[in-house]
Amino acid sequence: MPTAETRLATDRASRYLAQLRRHLGQMPHMSHRPHGGGHREGTTRPEVRHVEFTGTHGTVRFAEGLWTLDATADALTLRVGAADEDALRRLQDGITARIEKIGRRDGLRVQWRRAGADTPPQMEADARSDTGEAG
Repeated sequence: MPTAETRLATDRASRYLAQLRRHLGQMPHMSHRPHGGGHREGTTRPEVRHVEFTGTHGTVRFAEGLWTLDATADALTLRVGAADEDALRRLQDGITARIEKIGRRDGLRVQWRRAGADTPPQMEADARSDTGEAG
């Protein structure tokens, strides 16, 4: 299953998680149609099947994949997996558009990285910080 992740440095991760929970909770499941933008002409929009959130973790199950969100004191980590590369790209595009819209005041910019099948997200983040690479 193709998977990508990103780590957004922010001291407001819990706030963004709560905002996304409210947004997704107001949408009728099984017929989710994201608000304009972020989708290429002729592509199918993600269909939300299930949404579950706690104060620090969220899971959104789409027809074609799964999005997980984790909030810590200094970051919001997003991970998305999909059935195939096309579905992954559609989910990434939709998630990116939403995150950058709600985080525009803080200048949030999503830069996805392919997740290593055998590298836990925290180890990958630690490796990036050890080399000075931004996450």
